[in-house]
Amino acid sequence: MGIGKAYGFFNCRLSKEELERELASSRHIARTPSAIYLMDTATVKREPEIMEFVRMSNELGMKYTIEATYENATNRKTAQELGDVLNVLFYSIGEGQELLEIIFEDGGRYIMKDRES
Repeated sequence: MGIGKAYGFFNCRLSKEELERELASSRHIARTPSAIYLMDTATVKREPEIMEFVRMSNELGMKYTIEATYENATNRKTAQELGDVLNVLFYSIGEGQELLEIIFEDGGRYIMKDRES
């Protein structure tokens, strides 16, 4: 098994620096082994396959893109772990955040975590 990867697109009232501190704590509370990287959605330059999601996020006013990687896990498992971390994060922050979507690649196409078929 390789390295699982998933992306989340969301809005939050915190600055990037505040959010990075909260993410470290949330990851610990959620007990996830994922490595998490926070990016500004407006400037993310990642895999061409996710650029449509990035464009949509920008149009909807989402401020952040988050990338999670998880060694020796599937992309689906990584998306689940990212969802757990974001749930803890959003609970601890309280009001002022909005999750657009968590996506992961499966069989050559990107799937939205909560809309799997």
